[in-house]
Amino acid sequence: MVDTTGTTSLTYDGLYRLTGVTYPNADTQSYTYDAQGNRLTKVHNGTPTSYSYDDADQMTLAGGVAYTYDADGNQTAAGTDTFSWDAENRMTASTIGGVSGSYAYDGAGLRRSPTLGGATVTYTWDLTGSLANVLRDSAGNRYVYGLDLISRTDGSGAQEYYLTDGLGSTTGLADGAGSVTDTYGYDVYGAVRARTGTSGQEFTFTGEQVDSSGLQYLRARYYDAASGRFVSRDPLPLLQRYAYVGGNPVNLVDPYGLCSLRHPGDCAEVGLTKAIDYGADYIQDKANRIGIEKGIIAIGTGLVCAGAVAAPESIVLPAACIAGISGYLFAQEYQWVANCENVASGKLSADRAYGKNVLSAFPLPLGLLGKAVVNPGVERAIGRGPHFLPGLQCGSSVAEAASAFQQQE
Repeated sequence: MVDTTGTTSLTYDGLYRLTGVTYPNADTQSYTYDAQGNRLTKVHNGTPTSYSYDDADQMTLAGGVAYTYDADGNQTAAGTDTFSWDAENRMTASTIGGVSGSYAYDGAGLRRSPTLGGATVTYTWDLTGSLANVLRDSAGNRYVYGLDLISRTDGSGAQEYYLTDGLGSTTGLADGAGSVTDTYGYDVYGAVRARTGTSGQEFTFTGEQVDSSGLQYLRARYYDAASGRFVSRDPLPLLQRYAYVGGNPVNLVDPYGLCSLRHPGDCAEVGLTKAIDYGADYIQDKANRIGIEKGIIAIGTGLVCAGAVAAPESIVLPAACIAGISGYLFAQEYQWVANCENVASGKLSADRAYGKNVLSAFPLPLGLLGKAVVNPGVERAIGRGPHFLPGLQCGSSVAEAASAFQQQE
């Protein structure tokens, strides 16, 4: 991997997990993992750090620092640092490095106003796209987006333009005259390795917010770059609920804090799980008023996303599908889903086969469609037949729906 600082050499294991890094300045890092994808060791320039975990994949020790968790899998202590959580598993308070913080959230569950070291900032979010983004804050900053964050204008009118890499990480800032004022360098998991300039802007690794607590806010959860792990359990029932992007941070991103985009298997899991979770409630609550066909859009779209999962070089379809399934879908026209299906139909090759294999690796009662088996509302809905998959007809059972998905080549 080559950038303006030189060449970074990378090695991987057979599961595409990063095992070794040599940076342009000759610094080295190496990693080993257990069978569940938890990091067992990190060796930095010859100095090792070992990690231990409990049966729930919760990290209990890292280099001698002890970690504790509540019953919901939220991290409550890391050495002398402490964390508090609400009933919806959102971080509400922290003490990190002796600095106290508190966090408030809006009705959409997004972080509205963190208070760190006595200073409070309130954010206004744009919810119209597939990914919620900060538009402005109470400090007077305004943000402009394209495919990534383009610029920040502060309260005085001064502008900063973001220079980014392939992951969307901020590598530099330029002023209105085009001069580079700040530079950023990261290790592979996002910890800052080099920094020049004095800008107080917070959007750094993968283009997401890292505040003065040192944690990165990824909407559903907070990420700790030092450990390469989230500090709370993934709300989705994936196999690995803490490790960041399956040990492949050079190629994958996780802006939702839910699944690593560009990874078909993870997006398949998200699609099906979200479809089942939201589809069941929606069908049961709304079917009498709007008709069963619209009620099963969530499930049908989940199957489409799981079977289609866009090509690895594209994150547009998975992002749109995940956003739709997770709540916005029900406000959209049926044509949105049809368009999603049409786009997906052109990508049902190796990626769909990958998604099929991910699904088939789970015993059905415990797997991604397992909830549907024991949920009469979902079983009835699928039984009335969304025609999102060839071979799935009116009257199809949940098992037949799973089979139709698995038979796609």
